[in-house]
Amino acid sequence: QGDMHVAGGDVRIDGTVGGNVDIQAESLTLGPKARVIGTLTYKSPKPATLETGAVVVGETAYTKSPDVREAAKLGLVAFFSIWFVAKMFMVFSGALVIGYVFQRFADELVARAVARPLAEFGRGVVFVIVTPIVSILLLFTVIGIAFGALGLLGFAALMILGAMIAPILIGSVVHKYVFKQHAYEVTWKTILTGTLLYFVIGTIPFIGTLVMIAVTLTAIGTALGIKGKVISEWR
Repeated sequence: QGDMHVAGGDVRIDGTVGGNVDIQAESLTLGPKARVIGTLTYKSPKPATLETGAVVVGETAYTKSPDVREAAKLGLVAFFSIWFVAKMFMVFSGALVIGYVFQRFADELVARAVARPLAEFGRGVVFVIVTPIVSILLLFTVIGIAFGALGLLGFAALMILGAMIAPILIGSVVHKYVFKQHAYEVTWKTILTGTLLYFVIGTIPFIGTLVMIAVTLTAIGTALGIKGKVISEWR
């Protein structure tokens, strides 16, 4: 018979309230048996739903409040959008440094990957599968702990490198065939193009992910091949 004070998510009243009702909720519904004798005061993102038969004898005071759920969704969208752009910028910056500071490496990367794509892809697949397994197994041995840790660090570093050099490969190949160039080029324009395509393709469900993985593994395999060539020449 007294007043009612409620704070919650989705509130439903389907009975008689003898006094005033004060509610703060995401949504308010008055069922067919609801009967509020006093004043109905409520805050909600949207007006209350009064089903057939619901009665409010007193006055109704409605105050629109922010939609917490919608705000949370917008917040998540904004967060992931910022993260997407920031990640794309970091990859572009890293690829740009590699493309200009290590120009010879970038040129050879493209040339080798285009000449032997399947072989370089296969090398990348073997590296991604074997390296973490061997490194983890080494961690369980006394002598191999240091080597296992180094193996995992090297694996992580090369995966990051792969994400940075894959746009170099994509941009150079696309630039050559779209603009019908005689040779593959590595410039800031091709790197930017490759970075944009790399991330846009990645947003395509399943197929885009597979393409990104394939290109990244090819880039990693090529980088390993170049490293192996340098080591063999140094010896």
